[in-house]
Amino acid sequence: MRRLWLLGWLALAVPLRAQDGGGDVPLPTDEITEADRAAIRAELAANRTAHGIPEPSAQAGKTQAVAFAWPLTLPPSIPDLGLATVSAHYDHDRTTGVTQDFACGTRTYDQHEGTDFAPWPFPVLRMQQNETQIVAAVAGTIVGKRDGNFDLNCSAVAGAQWNAVYVQHDDGSVAWYGHMKSGSLTPKTVGERVALGELLGIVGSSGRSTGPHLHLEVYDPSGNLIDPYAGSCNRLNGQTSWWAAQEPYSNPRLHAVRTGSAAPVVRTCPNPEQPNEKRSFAPNEAIVFSAYFRDQAAGDEIRWRVIGPDGQPATVRHSDGTPMSEWTHAPSSGGRSTHWYYTRYLPADAPTGQWRVEITYKDQFLTRTFAVGEPLASDDDRRLDEAMGTLYPNPFAETATLRATLAPGLRVRVEAFDLIGRRAALLFNGRAGGEGTLTLDTRSLAPGAYVLHIATDRATTTRLGVRR
Repeated sequence: MRRLWLLGWLALAVPLRAQDGGGDVPLPTDEITEADRAAIRAELAANRTAHGIPEPSAQAGKTQAVAFAWPLTLPPSIPDLGLATVSAHYDHDRTTGVTQDFACGTRTYDQHEGTDFAPWPFPVLRMQQNETQIVAAVAGTIVGKRDGNFDLNCSAVAGAQWNAVYVQHDDGSVAWYGHMKSGSLTPKTVGERVALGELLGIVGSSGRSTGPHLHLEVYDPSGNLIDPYAGSCNRLNGQTSWWAAQEPYSNPRLHAVRTGSAAPVVRTCPNPEQPNEKRSFAPNEAIVFSAYFRDQAAGDEIRWRVIGPDGQPATVRHSDGTPMSEWTHAPSSGGRSTHWYYTRYLPADAPTGQWRVEITYKDQFLTRTFAVGEPLASDDDRRLDEAMGTLYPNPFAETATLRATLAPGLRVRVEAFDLIGRRAALLFNGRAGGEGTLTLDTRSLAPGAYVLHIATDRATTTRLGVRR
């Protein structure tokens, strides 16, 4: 049904409209000195001796080489489709003043030795709210922890030390997870095991860092620095990828959509960003619709649609007075962390009730509910989260089940996204209700971890699942 609706929508003469504002946002950088690295290596060596942890070289070849999963996640209660962009790769051209990443591009900065993952949108705000979670990309043993350092630097302050967790994997390789928020690190101690996907801490900006991000640094069992991304200009490990599924070099994703009372303020380090979010409006009031993207290219089409309480397209007004229920925007510029916002006005006779805005970008679809003339239906997202119950079995095989307590006739849509935000499959699109279950067809999913995005006309929530 959704596919038919989309085809019909694309066939219409949808008005092209420019945004009111937005654009690309500068990405954070960091600096780690060789003296810092030498001190870390000495600390990890001492910890291995004190805790009886094998030397990395002693584990080489004893198990299959590791494969990394995405190292960041959001709490299941946040229904956004994405949470971060790869802001910088390893710099393979060690000539000062010249940069080159694994794919022969320039998505790096001078002398960078690692991979940076920058939360987007709202990196400082989400840091304060403990929302951007760093998880173990591979299972292993904690060989080091540093905590207690200042965690909200906005420039590369000389001498600043980071908060970090260091994990040694069963094949002897070691991952450094750096720039964490102070006090957020796992309570587990050196010598204890962490599982794949286990929480290690919260993204911060400790150490020589210009903003919240995760710096991931990986060493092979011989202590050689590697770049987990395979590419023709990777001078460390060439065409050998360390990812379970290496994402495309450019990976255009829709991350989030919001409604608000004013334009969002998105670059304010060290102060938290101001989404200016609002979800309850009066007739004749202005609404600011905003959307947030990763790797969005100039000319990419963004399609918006406003739906009223009756489930049908609803009219809002452009600032020039033009009525519209849908519009298309193709920005003239792009970037790795972009946002665009649009001001629209509700009509004086806007029907009271629960509305929603829908946005389509490439193969991605996201909704956001808002209310007109009444309060937002009390915590609809929370209520849906509670109504959905648990996913079982988990891990699952060809089918999975969501225990649901929903109003009879309520339409539910369940889509699976992998951990880097790519839509994998539509698992359910139909009506459910009462005490019962939703049976999800998961046969088309490849083995791995997924975020299940669950949406009704009024609310959204998510569940995490693993396909065996």
